[in-house]
Amino acid sequence: MLEITCGRKPILSRSSQSEMVLTDWVLECWGNGDIMQVLDHKMGHDYIEEQVALILKLGLLCSHPVAAMRPSMSSVIQFLDNVAQLPLNLLDIMKSREVTNGTEISDDSPESCSVSPLTFTEPFVSHGR
Repeated sequence: MLEITCGRKPILSRSSQSEMVLTDWVLECWGNGDIMQVLDHKMGHDYIEEQVALILKLGLLCSHPVAAMRPSMSSVIQFLDNVAQLPLNLLDIMKSREVTNGTEISDDSPESCSVSPLTFTEPFVSHGR
């Protein structure tokens, strides 16, 4: 979602020798209060800002470095259909690079999205064949 909306590759080359990850750039712009700065200029002005901001925020959430913090596809659909709302503290959740206080994004009811307790289980694939 981020690559399409931003019109950029996952790794951004900077003028200096360093590179920046697309998700970090979008998160930085959002934290600075201007998430729309990352929008691909080829989109022109034919868009609804709230919808684009939702896509960008969902793109960030779906690429969270902690897999348990990423929403399920059914949650993503509910967010896109405006059946569920993103948490008000989503920016804080996105800035968190680890699970704190045992939380995850869940969509227990179609009307809201909440942060609920998280339980880790060992995946069966970790044992090999």
